[in-house]
Amino acid sequence: MLTCFRRVTVILIALAILPSSARAWGCSGHHIIALIAERHLNPRAMAATQELLKAVPVAPDLSRFCKDGQADPFVSAATWADDVKKLEGTGTWHYVDIPRGESSPSLEPYCEPIGPLENGSRRGCIISAIRDQRAVLGNGTPVERARALRYLIHLIGDLHQPLHVSNNGDRGGNCVPLHFAKKPEVGNLHSLWDSGILDSALTARHLTEEDFAEQMDRRYREKFAEWTKSQPVERWALEVHEVGVQIAYGKLQPAVPVEPANVIADCTAESAKVRALNILIGDDYERFAMEAIEPLLVRAGYRLAGILNQLWP
Repeated sequence: MLTCFRRVTVILIALAILPSSARAWGCSGHHIIALIAERHLNPRAMAATQELLKAVPVAPDLSRFCKDGQADPFVSAATWADDVKKLEGTGTWHYVDIPRGESSPSLEPYCEPIGPLENGSRRGCIISAIRDQRAVLGNGTPVERARALRYLIHLIGDLHQPLHVSNNGDRGGNCVPLHFAKKPEVGNLHSLWDSGILDSALTARHLTEEDFAEQMDRRYREKFAEWTKSQPVERWALEVHEVGVQIAYGKLQPAVPVEPANVIADCTAESAKVRALNILIGDDYERFAMEAIEPLLVRAGYRLAGILNQLWP
């Protein structure tokens, strides 16, 4: 167990120096989702997406966080939306704050429609942004469509990260400090789900992103038709939200109380309250989390492929 703690801790020390406002799934998770999606694009969708991304490349002076040298423009596009969210004022497009105790199928109270750029930011949430960018991809100019495609590749991934669709008055787990064995705190619940658990698993299994994507696709391939059935994006969000409730929050020990749905996040106060619980992440939590993460990554890849195959049948 101590070996596991050390391995996760090393990874999360690196995460701790990054902004806690989240890059859902980190570099590896978003790349894996794109790799899985590519395996299921029909020939027309594959050709159209590659042509569009190559014809309208990313600005060469844009600072890319994931400096991985991805030669495949589709996979490289998977993290572009995080790199431009401050420039384009689209930070709220990456999540929807569904309260932990919410069970209603209506998400309208938590999601504003897309709005124009005002004071450096735009209105909207991940649900309205996916709808908006899907429409642009079908009807915009080449530049607009390439931008929309890059957003869709990323946002479908974000939608399947439980703490991008779940909130407990803690900014999606950003205000939930965690401990690993006797080490000092090195991260928070959100960063753990963004990258910590997945990167730890890739390291322990000695797998590349490509290897992992192939393994997961092989394991869940028979689910493709079921997971790509036409459903509203809200249904997908609620499905992933339930994972956040039952696993991301629900498996924490000691338990974190459910906050009222209308509570306004006070990160300092929430962090102090949770820190007093001395939450310890161990093997059991890591196992529960990874068992949830694996199918979520695959669902995201399959659903992204399904959307693009519908646009280019």
